[in-house]
Amino acid sequence: MAQEMQTGSREPNSLDKFASDACTRSGAFALLLSLVLFALIPYWMRRPTDMALGNYLANRVNLSMYVDGLDDDPVWQKYRASQSNAESMSIAELLDASVELSSSSSAAPQVQPGEKMASGRGHRPTVQQHDRNAPKPPGLVLAPPTNVTARVFGSIDRIHSIADFLINLNDSDLLTKSRGYSNYFNFSITRWLQKRNGLLYANVFSHNCTLTALELPHERQQSPNFVPALDRGVLVRCLTLRDVRELAQFELPTLPEPTQIGEHVGREIEVSPGTLPRDVDTASIVAVGLLFFVMVYFRAYAHEAVSSSLFPAQGTLFGAYCRSRWTLLIFFLALWMPLIASVCVAVASRKWTLIMATPFVFGAVFSAHLVLRRKSYFAPLSQWLLMHWRQPAKNSSSAASPLNQGGPE
Repeated sequence: MAQEMQTGSREPNSLDKFASDACTRSGAFALLLSLVLFALIPYWMRRPTDMALGNYLANRVNLSMYVDGLDDDPVWQKYRASQSNAESMSIAELLDASVELSSSSSAAPQVQPGEKMASGRGHRPTVQQHDRNAPKPPGLVLAPPTNVTARVFGSIDRIHSIADFLINLNDSDLLTKSRGYSNYFNFSITRWLQKRNGLLYANVFSHNCTLTALELPHERQQSPNFVPALDRGVLVRCLTLRDVRELAQFELPTLPEPTQIGEHVGREIEVSPGTLPRDVDTASIVAVGLLFFVMVYFRAYAHEAVSSSLFPAQGTLFGAYCRSRWTLLIFFLALWMPLIASVCVAVASRKWTLIMATPFVFGAVFSAHLVLRRKSYFAPLSQWLLMHWRQPAKNSSSAASPLNQGGPE
């Protein structure tokens, strides 16, 4: 009878059930958000590759645009009219080329009636009668120079832009990471590099445009996608404008999805709930923010649950998990799982927004832990772990005793 009364006294009331249901819903949602954050870590690990590919596509598209628009440039048109071999000139020669942008010439000044221009013999101009009282200029008055032509020269700006894009596409780290994005871009970039190097080597053998090594010194790389960088001077001296025109259109990449035009190039999130943004930066920030508010919600209703005299009541979330030490250990890990997920995403992303949001998640989780610790909810788990930690130490000390080693009695 006493045992039945004690069991009946642990039956939950309406407050215990309501607090348990609220903690169950919020805890399940917090675990779901934690799993989403863990699923975002591979996207963050591949983020440098996505950014490298975006830079590669931007430089390839800009190179093609500037090469196509070169024929419409009036400065280039004027230079090409004066140089018949402009297309076969190297990029280095075109960078040093100067074009006459404008010119102006001064003619002989007209002489007004009643005046005479000063000559080289030192004659003064005749002064009219009504200007006799005016002050006379001292010394000789020289005539202004005549038949003088002023010319303004400038460089071909588009050639400088084209050279910049070629140098940007010579970045070893950029090309290596871009090749690792997918098999398609690996093969496409490899074919473009073979085309570029083939044109460059052909000009080296035919024109002897360089006497230095083509590739820059580099350490031995283990990555199969590694692309060595070429010497910048060799790149502009051994590639002609005709070669650059061919390179600009060869293996020109196209964006497979029109929605990425005007946006950054990268993978969209495929593991997010329906309301989570599909950008990895925004999705991570929103997930961490929701995780903070969900843990605050869990802490609030956990406080209501521990305020009951029947805590942990039977049939509730807290009563079910405290039945054994293993289930209590799982509950402890689930409670701290949001903080672990937030720390992992912050480390993988290295973004200040996520790093600064991690202490807020820690505060919410630690506050919920303190609420449960107030009723010694994790005390059996602590005693069990402490007992298993001391037992090996006791066994090792016993094994080191002379009596256990078969010594003399």
